[in-house]
Amino acid sequence: MLHLSMLYVSLRCMKNDSRYQKIQREPEYLDSKGVEEIFGIKRSLCYELMKGDLIKSISLVREKDKKTRGKRLFEVKSIREYLKSQMALTKPITHNIT
Repeated sequence: MLHLSMLYVSLRCMKNDSRYQKIQREPEYLDSKGVEEIFGIKRSLCYELMKGDLIKSISLVREKDKKTRGKRLFEVKSIREYLKSQMALTKPITHNIT
């Protein structure tokens, strides 16, 4: 029983630790790999949705390197809103149980 109480105390301390809370928060922006990992949306669809103004993104480019490519990040909030809008368009599946 001693081991379980020690585990409980350490878990409780972790939850109060600001470093742990930072890890647990959802990011505001993700790169295409992160979007695919979390939402299952591949890079090409991310860019298609971005070009259609269906999701928001930003490109991080250094001021002196404007001719080179930057890092594209997609806004998580806009992805969630897009997915919710798609769910609203689909009809719910009903099961007829007799």
